[in-house]
Amino acid sequence: MTGSSASLHELRPAVPAHAWRPLLGYFSSRRRLAGALFLLLAAYPIYLFGLRTRMLFKAATILYAIDGQPPTRTLSAYTRLFGNSFQTRDLQIPGRNGLIPTRIYSPQNRPNAPVMVFIHGMTPAGYRDPIMVRLATAMAQTGLQVVTPDIRSEQQILMRFEGISDIDDVVRWAAETNKQKVSLMGVSFSGGLAVAAAAQPNSSRYLRAVLSISGYNDLDRLGRYYIQYGEEGPDHHLDPVKPPLESPLYIALQHLDEIVPAADVGIIGQAALDRLRKQPEQEQRDVAAFTPAQRKLYLDLQLLDTPQIRQKYLALLDRHRADWSAISPHSCIRGLSAPLYLLHGEVDPTIPLSEAEWNVHDAPANLPVHLYISPTMHHVVVSAHPPRLQKL
Repeated sequence: MTGSSASLHELRPAVPAHAWRPLLGYFSSRRRLAGALFLLLAAYPIYLFGLRTRMLFKAATILYAIDGQPPTRTLSAYTRLFGNSFQTRDLQIPGRNGLIPTRIYSPQNRPNAPVMVFIHGMTPAGYRDPIMVRLATAMAQTGLQVVTPDIRSEQQILMRFEGISDIDDVVRWAAETNKQKVSLMGVSFSGGLAVAAAAQPNSSRYLRAVLSISGYNDLDRLGRYYIQYGEEGPDHHLDPVKPPLESPLYIALQHLDEIVPAADVGIIGQAALDRLRKQPEQEQRDVAAFTPAQRKLYLDLQLLDTPQIRQKYLALLDRHRADWSAISPHSCIRGLSAPLYLLHGEVDPTIPLSEAEWNVHDAPANLPVHLYISPTMHHVVVSAHPPRLQKL
């Protein structure tokens, strides 16, 4: 060690600066990857929350439309920001029983929008019924293409197998025209009819899901509830509700000539139709033209005050049990393969909750079935003033 004195640091071999770069890059890339994973993990719950919130807003928009209630400011703001504009067109769909008048609500700029075939209940206005228009509009604003056909038998307050044929024809047309499976939705009487239509052979190839709102399971059981009151659910509990006064008229109108003298069928049938169509002024004019005997008979058909009239009703149900069975989910729901969604009011006097419970009971064991019981719902419509917590 002669000549100069060097420090240990100076004697260590020099390491080029570029030699550290791979190691620094390794730690830097790990840091960036960890940061990206953290952001993804943090963003995922936010994404789910946003998705869930949007679904709830869509559902709320439709529920408000059912009862014609004005939407809240929040819902109105959501519709303005995210709602879809749509256009409507009326056309005739070919069917086995003739042409089927239909209105279609199509969201603009969404050529592949999911399709909902929406069937009206027993109303002479068909797809022009105000509740139908409000609901179809709300669904179209959420991005669905909504197909609303007229079902002639239901417009005439008749329970006929032709209604199932018409629904089946419209479902097939909608699926083949749009080249996709469609969802099927029915309310009230059509809530049961839609399930029966969806359970027909070969329907599964066209259906994505079935939604029944306040629908029935067995028309024979429902008819006896109207005549005798009290209906048992599958767990043998007795439904506490009592049917509306006019309910027996639904059964009478199907075969009025079997329980009313031939001379009285026309005038009593017209009054019953006006009552069930919610046309009280026209019904009053009909009743004003009754003879005293016709007036008593018309009241007996509703009040069931005599054993004789009850027996006539029960005999009518017995004679036509096969007809009721053919259009009841109870007899054919085993053929259903599309997921089934049931929405029913907890206290529904027109079609008791036990009918929905029977649908759950009768469905195939491997079929996805979802029943939601609403404490704020009566028959189809939502209570105008539900408690705040239930409304939320």
